[in-house]
Amino acid sequence: MSDDEQKPGAQPLTITAEGFLFPDDVLQQWVSIPPDEPLVIGLLTKMDLDHLLFSTARISAAINSLQRAVIDLSNNRVEEANTAMVAAANANIEGETHMRKLFFGIMKSVLEVRKNANK
Repeated sequence: MSDDEQKPGAQPLTITAEGFLFPDDVLQQWVSIPPDEPLVIGLLTKMDLDHLLFSTARISAAINSLQRAVIDLSNNRVEEANTAMVAAANANIEGETHMRKLFFGIMKSVLEVRKNANK
């Protein structure tokens, strides 16, 4: 059986988590701020801060799944290791997504403060 073939009855493993991309208009405004300009963060929502908690939890889960994959692989449990690796990849993407959403909330807040200061 070649490396590209699956064992009979094996289920394909896929990464199902979706990432988050910053909207172009917000990103363009953000990068136009001089790097040495002091920033004032305005209001954040509870959800903005929840993203920090969720990000930390999902990244921790990714590390735990990666650890499980290494243990499984070292014990010649290849299918279990592959499943754990996919779980690690999904959790890592979810953690990164939450972190990006937190920073998006911060970026929007800073841009709103700057806009109101320039009125």
